[in-house]
Amino acid sequence: MVGCGDPAATLVADASETAIARADVSAGDDLAEDATVVPPSGVERIWIGVERLPENLMGAATDGSPLLWAVPRQGFELQIHAVAVDPPSRLAAVHVQQGSQAVSLAAESQAWTANPDKKSWHLTFVAMADQLTTGQWQFSAQLESAQGTRKASANLVVADRTADIDPFEAVDPWLLSFNRDLAGLQVVAQGEDVTVITTAQPNGKPDFDETLAGLGLQGGDAVFNQAIRQIFRQRVRRWLHTFFVQDPATGAMGPGSIRVKVLFDGDDLSEWPPAQLSKMAIGGLAPPQPNGKQLFGLAKIDPWNAKANDDSLPGYGVFTFSFVKAAIGQPIGLALLRDLLPIAGGKPFGSLPEDAVLLDPNLESKQLDNEPHKARIQLFLLEMRLVSLAVAAVAAHEIGHSLGLIHPGLPPQGLLGGVPGPWVVKTQDEHHLDTAGPNLMQTGDSFDPAELLANTPFFGPVESGYLRRRLLVLK
Repeated sequence: MVGCGDPAATLVADASETAIARADVSAGDDLAEDATVVPPSGVERIWIGVERLPENLMGAATDGSPLLWAVPRQGFELQIHAVAVDPPSRLAAVHVQQGSQAVSLAAESQAWTANPDKKSWHLTFVAMADQLTTGQWQFSAQLESAQGTRKASANLVVADRTADIDPFEAVDPWLLSFNRDLAGLQVVAQGEDVTVITTAQPNGKPDFDETLAGLGLQGGDAVFNQAIRQIFRQRVRRWLHTFFVQDPATGAMGPGSIRVKVLFDGDDLSEWPPAQLSKMAIGGLAPPQPNGKQLFGLAKIDPWNAKANDDSLPGYGVFTFSFVKAAIGQPIGLALLRDLLPIAGGKPFGSLPEDAVLLDPNLESKQLDNEPHKARIQLFLLEMRLVSLAVAAVAAHEIGHSLGLIHPGLPPQGLLGGVPGPWVVKTQDEHHLDTAGPNLMQTGDSFDPAELLANTPFFGPVESGYLRRRLLVLK
């Protein structure tokens, strides 16, 4: 407690570096999905959330077990949500109690903020470092409205973010390599069908480059192909920066960023001692699975991110040959790629003189209405977006495992891995979690590729809270 246990202490918002910065919430993060629309100025009900968790993650599991989240004594955010069409005319009051100790919290803003669902509003409260002692606290909210008093409560565990449960005591560097050569890939014709043949032997070509060629992205001379390779890698890097809530272009981090430093082979590594580097390989053939499923990636699970991990070893990393198999194995994917596959009479990118425009660094923002080869440029942009996004999403998913996701079981000792509840879109195993939207930590077989056309995948609210060090997993 502030002031050596002063029961009248007040927790207030702070715009300084000690305040908890909030990253943008993805469009897939619906804060009150099932809220009922009420008449203007009417507040149907209020509820308490922590660290941007939606309402269905503040209740109980299917078996009735309560969700008791752990938050750090070093500071966290609380949100009070009001289900109403119009913003409430008054601010909510929040009181925190542990036994005989009581604290009143003050809102950081004097105005309610609309939630993405457009059915509810929220106020944010910030518990500053050391203003609550460790232990279980009851949080009670009250809002006076014309329809009467609205009340809500929630229990949270405040714990010390000690080194053994802190996934990011310091920035964690991850080196991604695109150069391994463990296998070979060919796109071949079998009658009227097109199929992919792989061999589990190195052939002198980086597996990543063979992936690009198999998708029609390496049809030019050495200079063109190398330029496309670099453009693709840069897109993967930008996606990873976005997933980790960093500046997409530079990777610069703010207070709300996930503290992963994305490094590629060829970068200057002088700042990072080799023993500190975790590694991830991009490219190659997935190991066969007993259930016959096609793996897109595999990583070592490291609870609490206790050490540097090597996911570049054979059998680990991102298996890019699986992307070629998936694309060509689906009718819609083959239809898009057929014009690029020489085996099907197509012309890969780089094989036509007009493909020089594809190397324009401003191509994405270029006005294409007067371009004579508009359709081919649009196909290139679509393929580059989808494939680079898919590669980056799988890389982020596997890095997530090696950072500690998903802890199985109920909070505060778990992050809901394998736990059934109202938040589940599709049942997952104990190391995955499928909440609303294109969540990076759901399994591949529960992912809808169509979502990539209009949405960017993201770490869901549970995973984001853990990775931002605002939700703790206790031992």
